[in-house]
Amino acid sequence: MTAIDQDVLKRVRRIAGVVRVEFLASADREALLARASRGSSTNEGVSVTLRHDRVLCVFKDASFRPPPAPTLRLVDAVGTVVGEESIPGVPSSGPERGRVELLGRGFVLWSNVRAQSPLRWQLPPVPFPELADVPGVSNIDSGSPDPLQDQYLRERFRIPDEVRCGSVLVGYDLGTP
Repeated sequence: MTAIDQDVLKRVRRIAGVVRVEFLASADREALLARASRGSSTNEGVSVTLRHDRVLCVFKDASFRPPPAPTLRLVDAVGTVVGEESIPGVPSSGPERGRVELLGRGFVLWSNVRAQSPLRWQLPPVPFPELADVPGVSNIDSGSPDPLQDQYLRERFRIPDEVRCGSVLVGYDLGTP
């Protein structure tokens, strides 16, 4: 483990709501890819995060901060975003798209986007701002594992069922962008 990795661990462990932090081995990455959900959704956040030089698994409780960007999007066949999660205090990525239609609480659709079928759910990569100023760290992404992936991580790192926490993967590259 490099001094940069140690700095990253120290910073992540200081974040409110972090229960535990572990680096993933290459076998863990392969196991997570094998457990990826198939079907009408794509978890690009996890697949992008797993391609980085280093990947952390962060177990977090309910006091962990809200995401800094939407974690769920509705995209069409060519990748055009037609709707996304709405997070209080986080600007929408689509204000230029025109009128917004609410889909329940917490999700917006842009009514003037012409979508090409089929539509699918996408979990995009999300920034992890706590590491943005770490010297020697670049290209930081995070993603929320699918249920089977989360189960694997809990079993792999022996997180008991009674410990109420979720997981997020954080990936970064060493060096400058």
